[in-house]
Amino acid sequence: FPGIAISTSIASWGTVAQMSLLLWRERIYRPSARATGKILRVVAASAVLGVLLALATHFRAAIEAPLAQVGGAKEITVLAVCLVGGLLYPLLLFAFGGVTPAEVRGAFKRRKGDVAVSVPDL
Repeated sequence: FPGIAISTSIASWGTVAQMSLLLWRERIYRPSARATGKILRVVAASAVLGVLLALATHFRAAIEAPLAQVGGAKEITVLAVCLVGGLLYPLLLFAFGGVTPAEVRGAFKRRKGDVAVSVPDL
């Protein structure tokens, strides 16, 4: 089954590469130097998290050892690693400059003219 997931991922990234090349060639979209720098910083933060997760896989037995007497040690360890990774990723984004605090505040800030949409059936 992993082969299906891997081939789907490769095909998806191939599609992204083709669309990016077409947009570049047709001069529809060319990212600015600032946008390219941001993308590279996000990629660097993602690579560091990937290395840390690979290390967690490599040292899985040592990470599971404290929970050896508890039922479901493997599942608890997986949840803990996911939680740590989920908390660590935003910190890595800030550390590498992929996202700034001002950008986060701007994303959550309500702008003048924004209209709150009420959904009656929720």
